[in-house]
Amino acid sequence: MLAVAFLFPFVIITGLPFYFLWHDSINFHSEIQTLRENIFYLLLLSLVFMAIHELLHALAYLLLTKGDFRNIKFGIIWKNMTPYCHYKKPVKIWQYRIAVITPGIITGIIPLIFALLNGSLSVFLLGLFFSLGALGDFMILWLIRNESANTVVQDHPEKIGCIIYESSSELNPKNDL
Repeated sequence: MLAVAFLFPFVIITGLPFYFLWHDSINFHSEIQTLRENIFYLLLLSLVFMAIHELLHALAYLLLTKGDFRNIKFGIIWKNMTPYCHYKKPVKIWQYRIAVITPGIITGIIPLIFALLNGSLSVFLLGLFFSLGALGDFMILWLIRNESANTVVQDHPEKIGCIIYESSSELNPKNDL
C-alpha cells in the first residue's frame, strides 16, 4: 500500500514537467511504435539494469563499510519476484541510507534529469521504470526517516527492510562496525 502511495505522486511529479517541456517536439505515436518494435531489447535491458541495481547496492556497502565481498548476499525473494542485495553485518544507519538510495539515484533519478534536459522519451521511460523499481528502497528510507544518523541497523536476512537496534549493546559482540 505504501508503494502505491509513492507511485502516483512520483509519476505526476516527473511526468508533467517532461510533458510540458517536450510535448511539442516529441512524436509520441512514433516513439511508442519504436518501443513496441524493440520490446525484446527493452526486456533484456531491464534484466541488465536490475542486476546493475543490485550491484550498485553491493558497491555502496563495500565502499561505505570497507567490507569484503563475503558479507554480500544476492538473491531473489520469489514470493514477491524481488531481487535483492543483502549486507550481512550491522552498519550505521547513515551508511545504510546511502547504500539503499544509490541505485535509485544512478539508474532512476539521473536518467530522469537527463531526459528532462534533452527531451528523450526513451531515457525518460527508462529512468521512470527504474525509479519505480527503486520504490521499495524509497519506502525503506521513508520508514526509517526519523532514526538518528548513528543508529545501528542491519539488512533483514529474509524480508525487504531492516532491523533497527535500539542500542549497540543489542549487537552480538563478534560484529565489529
